[in-house]
Amino acid sequence: MLHGRLHELAALDRLTDSTRDGRGDILVIHGEAGSGKSALLEYARGRCDGIRVLRYVGVASERDIPFASLQLLLADVAGAVEPGAVNARAVGAGAVKASGVKAGAVEAGVVEALPAPEATALHRALVGGVPVVGRQRLLVGMAVLSLLGRLAESTPLLCVLDNLECLDRASADALGFAARRLRDLPVSILAASRVAVPPRHGPFPTMRLGALDSGAAHALLDEQVSDLSERARTLVVERACGNPLALIELVRALTPRERAGEVSPFALRCRSQVEFIEPVRQLPPGTRTMLALAAAECTGVLDTVLRGGQLLGLGPEELGPAEDAGLIQVGDGSLTFPHPLIRAAAYTACTRDSRLAVHRALATASDTQTDPATHAWHLALSAAAPDEAIAADLERAAPDCGDATLAMYQYAARLSREPRAGARRLMKACRTASAAGRLSLAADLADRADRAAPPTGESTAGAGGSPTGARAQVRGPARAAGRYLIEGARLIADEDPHRASAMLTQALRGAWLAADAALAARCADALSAAASRAGAASRTGSTTGAASTAGTQPAAGAVARAAHALVGLLNQDPAGYPSLRAALPDLVAHSPDHLLTGWAQLAVLDPVAAGSSAGSAIARPETGAGPAGLLEATRIFVHAKLLAGRYEEAETHLGHAVGRHGGGQNTRPLDTLRAVLAAVRGDAAGCAWLAGGAAGADDASDSVGRWALGLAGLGRADHATALEPLTEADHPVVAWSRLADLIEAALRCGQADRAARLLDQFTECARQVGAPRIDAALARCRGLVHQDGERLAEAVDLAERTGHPFEHARGLLAYGQWLRRSRQRARARTVLRLAAEAFDGLGARPWADQVRTELRAAGDVRQAASGPLTPQEREVVRLAARGATNRQIAATLFISPRTVGYHLYKAYPKLGVESRRQLLRLDVVRDGVTGDGIPNGGTANGPTTNGGTTNGGIPNRGVVR
Repeated sequence: MLHGRLHELAALDRLTDSTRDGRGDILVIHGEAGSGKSALLEYARGRCDGIRVLRYVGVASERDIPFASLQLLLADVAGAVEPGAVNARAVGAGAVKASGVKAGAVEAGVVEALPAPEATALHRALVGGVPVVGRQRLLVGMAVLSLLGRLAESTPLLCVLDNLECLDRASADALGFAARRLRDLPVSILAASRVAVPPRHGPFPTMRLGALDSGAAHALLDEQVSDLSERARTLVVERACGNPLALIELVRALTPRERAGEVSPFALRCRSQVEFIEPVRQLPPGTRTMLALAAAECTGVLDTVLRGGQLLGLGPEELGPAEDAGLIQVGDGSLTFPHPLIRAAAYTACTRDSRLAVHRALATASDTQTDPATHAWHLALSAAAPDEAIAADLERAAPDCGDATLAMYQYAARLSREPRAGARRLMKACRTASAAGRLSLAADLADRADRAAPPTGESTAGAGGSPTGARAQVRGPARAAGRYLIEGARLIADEDPHRASAMLTQALRGAWLAADAALAARCADALSAAASRAGAASRTGSTTGAASTAGTQPAAGAVARAAHALVGLLNQDPAGYPSLRAALPDLVAHSPDHLLTGWAQLAVLDPVAAGSSAGSAIARPETGAGPAGLLEATRIFVHAKLLAGRYEEAETHLGHAVGRHGGGQNTRPLDTLRAVLAAVRGDAAGCAWLAGGAAGADDASDSVGRWALGLAGLGRADHATALEPLTEADHPVVAWSRLADLIEAALRCGQADRAARLLDQFTECARQVGAPRIDAALARCRGLVHQDGERLAEAVDLAERTGHPFEHARGLLAYGQWLRRSRQRARARTVLRLAAEAFDGLGARPWADQVRTELRAAGDVRQAASGPLTPQEREVVRLAARGATNRQIAATLFISPRTVGYHLYKAYPKLGVESRRQLLRLDVVRDGVTGDGIPNGGTANGPTTNGGTTNGGIPNRGVVR
């Protein structure tokens, strides 16, 4: 998949579609090496069903050979340019690629059609042996234009040119001559170049291929490796500067330990990319060392590089050869590399001893007061063997939290001479990973600490206990972690009841997200026991100290009551809803865990309160579990916005969150929420990609993803496809949304009995929860199942009162459909126009398309056009309306009769006609056709009259029954 290139892919889709429609186009893509130009060309070739493709891949060594590039492009058709001609050059490098079109099928006709002077000139250019000069060059350009036009007579043609910068001058002139005259031919040119097109070849439409954004870069890394730590991921994304090839090469060069996070920010390598490493190896030794200094320094500060070079006995003049070779750019106190892989190659090309010396010099040149972490890192990377003093410096320089802290603790452990010191540093890394929610990495670090030193003694006491105990709290998936949290809470319940209660609440959240009713029940029982102990101690003044339990009993009691209600919901017991609603006031008042409160409020359909609780957790991150808690709070906040129909706000917060958390594996639960937005807006491919990529994060996230897939199916009116994912989305967090959608999908698939059973279930759940938000969806479902117009009208009113724009629009659509089927077409058009306006305002394209289909079926002539007529289609329609035959039109417009038929085939549905006879009724002869494709004279004067057509002459086709 091509990540982060939606705009570019859309441009290629437009180009191939216009080519297939008989309209030639030109597009030149330019960007740096490794930016993905060739991948885009391959994407375009894959969309060429019914289009013949001529392909050229530039060869740098042939740049000075006249017409070498043209010969490669025309290799498979060049032999037919002149009867009996023998191609002296090898064929095959520019092989014709086509889908459904046989190569060579039209060459015989091309030979007969080319004028003799043009055929002779082109033969001389391609076969060689006779110089092509003067007027002959003009004839070559004309021959190329004629040849491409004749090849495209029966089948549209696309010329794909890769490495355009390798075109020889003569070929560039001939192709440029032809390209500037292709406007009215079904021939398109798609080219890719590392540099912008020279003015003498243009002007042609260009598209610059920029760097990938952060989200796309992380998605590409996810596609390459599955075990990449956030530390390594962040560094690779930062160093690659959005270049796809650099991302792939840098991550492939990482060792297993580096992929796990034990990677320095100053020591990224790449594989042996000859294109980048060979120029570095050809430099003088001193210049190579200065380049390695610049690559390892990585901030681009020239002064630091020069000071490091001075310590190694090298002066600024050593940078000259690298600058002359275009490997670096120096100016304004900065030193930069023009391509991220040149930086990696400069570091990789050095010997091990040179790299150690480079880091030693940079450690000395860095400021230990203002940037101790940089000094400590370079010092650590200069160590050829374990060094306790350097390890201690790196440990002290580590910040309080984050991925950098994790990497520094791990590297410090690696440099430790004493096993116990190494185990202590690994345990610090374990705690850091656990706080970030990276349980599997924390478990691995605890294992390593256990192997490094026995789990007893004082070595690990300062790091939070023995590796075995820490491992018990962090190992495995959420369910296993929850069991360990419950056991840990039991062990510390007497000495630290507050902490024990917090651990139980955290375990309960994990059980809720994992849909583990048994684990949630254990948490609820443990919380009830904790509340009872705290209450007894408070009443009796127990010697354990009333002060130690002060405030524990109300919080534990509130959480326990909410926990038992959540267990009921996980067991699909509707009675859990009133219990949870009753427990919420105490939960809000006494529980410090805003995250659990937010999930409970989402469960009872109170998105405003849930958003407030999540906002409190975001504003006070110390109450959560570090970055993992902040991510969970964001997840609740965005889900609340979606539940309230505030899609623009949800999208804004999702964008900020993905940028803040770095994307990739970190934000998989957020991707399913992004999938919901994609489903609403008609991006089926994006929805499927986001939902599929986030699979396995937890059960709640999986259910949101399945609901999104079902919603996307409903938007496309593909109800059979929607049915399965909606059935599988069974977590309570999406219960209401998926149940309403499942009823509609089942009904549209002809499963009326199932829809009725689901409606009974929905009705009972709605009675238990008692939330106004659900009443509108329930009324809509009742109206759909019973075909009750009054219920559907009620659904519209309820949705408008609750302020949910998407539910309101869907209610209008359902009501408008019922009105049309009840033959109340005038009222149906009024309601459906409101629905179209509402969906358009939300950016819900597939739903708006459904409405317009209904409007056409209801006789709204303004909705008859499916798109504007192209200029060529307009001319063909104008001549056909005058009574011209296909052959007469073809002769007038210099196109083939087959192309005329194709244009009419495309124009008829846009005009709402099915034959030439109906075309003659339209007033296109005198007034033409309006720019939006609607015939002048078409009206919207009510229902159909005779012949199944509207008063404007447009047939009433495709009526939904």
